[in-house]
Amino acid sequence: MIDHDPEARPDAPLEQAPMPSRRRLLRGGLAAAPVMLTLASRPVRAGGSCKAASAFASINLSGHKTAGTCTGHQPPYWQGTSSWPGGCQASGSNATQFSAIFTTGNVYPGKTMMQVMNMNGTTGTSGVARYLCAAYLNASATLTPQNVLSQATATSVWTSFINKGYYEPTAGVQWNSDQIISWVNSTMS
Repeated sequence: MIDHDPEARPDAPLEQAPMPSRRRLLRGGLAAAPVMLTLASRPVRAGGSCKAASAFASINLSGHKTAGTCTGHQPPYWQGTSSWPGGCQASGSNATQFSAIFTTGNVYPGKTMMQVMNMNGTTGTSGVARYLCAAYLNASATLTPQNVLSQATATSVWTSFINKGYYEPTAGVQWNSDQIISWVNSTMS
């Protein structure tokens, strides 16, 4: 038996009884930690939902707001089909020229959109061009919401990238080719 009377044994160190309130607090805090970590972890895209460039550029810890559902196709899909939307032609004598849609710069003179997508670029100018071709076709087929990635947005991203070397989704944020491709890719299944 532990004697807690200091006068009974003056030379013995005092032993403190455990403090149940501290233990309960610690246990409660540890039990809540996984919940807090779960709340802080947010997917970029879940279940086909997607974000406009400005929303994709910002880190939103208060919740992930989506602008709609994106079901756009990757470039290989459009490379493998001859049925293109929006008056665009995949092949033949009337194949849509890249420069007819993406009018800024003289980057791919004489190349069709299909030829640009067949370059299979995954980074740099060719990667941006390839993914924006697919994005344009996705917007034409209404596979991406207009407030996320429209035909006009696809062409303006190209214009900015060619003229400035980056795209600015929101004031003060400059995306390089990899960041542009990452966002455009997030609108595709």
